[in-house]
Amino acid sequence: MMRNILLFLVTSTLIACFSSCSNNSIYDSYYTIEDGEWHQDSLVVFKPHISNNDLAYDMDITIRNTNSYIYSNLWLFVKTISPKGKVFNDTLEVTMADLRGKWIGRGLGDTFELKYPFKENTLLPDTGNYCIQIIQGMRSDNGYIEGISDIGLKIELTDIESGKE
Repeated sequence: MMRNILLFLVTSTLIACFSSCSNNSIYDSYYTIEDGEWHQDSLVVFKPHISNNDLAYDMDITIRNTNSYIYSNLWLFVKTISPKGKVFNDTLEVTMADLRGKWIGRGLGDTFELKYPFKENTLLPDTGNYCIQIIQGMRSDNGYIEGISDIGLKIELTDIESGKE
């Protein structure tokens, strides 16, 4: 078991190192869910800085879960607040497992990682510091879900420029 965890950490670190070398990546951050218990009122907050609103961006939300996550999907409420205070709300249903219960994404041992394309080829209206808030929308009797260990946000330049003038 310890060997699997160590192998996963080493592999994840190598992947992160090689991924961070991409010239297209402008933001890549993770938030660790304390004790793997994500409470319904707990916000995950990211604050990326966008320096150019003439380019198109791709945004991915990464979810790391363990086998203790009992659902096959994950509802997320995402609020994006621009530097000028414009608010954009999105409701996402992320499919975490197939119909047979096999986790989607990649993993090692009992930890799995799923990259979900949140926005693709999108223009951001303003330059400056954005605030992206994510809250889980799953129903549970105890007020939290178990088995989600990390939530990540990655923003990259789209390969094709937007053509905005």
